[in-house]
Amino acid sequence: MVRRRIFDVVKRLPEPLFRAIDALANWYVLYRVPSHSVAVDRFGKWSQQEVTLDDSIQNACAEVQEIADRSGVGFIDVGESIERRLMAQIIRQLRPTKVLEIGTFLGWTSAAIGLLLKQTHESDGFHLTSVDVIDVDSPVNGYWKNLGYIHSPSVLFGRLGLDRNIELVQADSAEYLATTEDTFDFIFIDGHHGADSVYRDIVLSSKRLKAGGVIALHDYDPPEVWFRKPFMAGPFFAVRRILAANPELKLIDARLNSDGNVVRSSCIAILSAK
Repeated sequence: MVRRRIFDVVKRLPEPLFRAIDALANWYVLYRVPSHSVAVDRFGKWSQQEVTLDDSIQNACAEVQEIADRSGVGFIDVGESIERRLMAQIIRQLRPTKVLEIGTFLGWTSAAIGLLLKQTHESDGFHLTSVDVIDVDSPVNGYWKNLGYIHSPSVLFGRLGLDRNIELVQADSAEYLATTEDTFDFIFIDGHHGADSVYRDIVLSSKRLKAGGVIALHDYDPPEVWFRKPFMAGPFFAVRRILAANPELKLIDARLNSDGNVVRSSCIAILSAK
């Protein structure tokens, strides 16, 4: 609660100053957290080439967007966002049957992943669990209600024919990951963006990863993009600490092509075995 109040006060400062203070605070808080082991043997091997987008991905996303459009739920951004197209690439390469999303928010990413999974498997043989600390369906406190959207996540999933495939769980991500017995092919971390929270989510997620699985993170902003746009320092610091302690792992930055050149605006990163 005190941390939240301090954040609210600091956020009133000019944007560059706020971001600088936020980055320093993330670094300080993270390195007060004890180190924890990561289940490095469960990570699959990926290459930069495997996140290179081609025309087939664009076509696949366009097909899924048409399904969303026909459902009457409105625009959920399956194919326009570079992040969603990269998600399609990951799903096509990995063909996961069990997916975990940390951070439901409005349910748009859950819906996009669900539609892409349905397209990939051409059946209902998949399951997505989406965890959020609040009741995202609440007509009082749900994000969708507070932001003025028409559909709650569950209604959105139902309209898209995904209600049997997507399970919403209200829980703190650490509590869920520490108690669930489920394992997952693909885990997408997009919950609390504080460096300590992201670090914790990566460590605990690694232990719930199936052999050869993938962990991807949203809002990974390396320092070279800081101050060019609003940025999140927490995921960067968390990933760097994970990599420093686990040399068997590497980061695949989806902004880059196979030659290491920046070719797209993206904030998705993939943790992979070397």
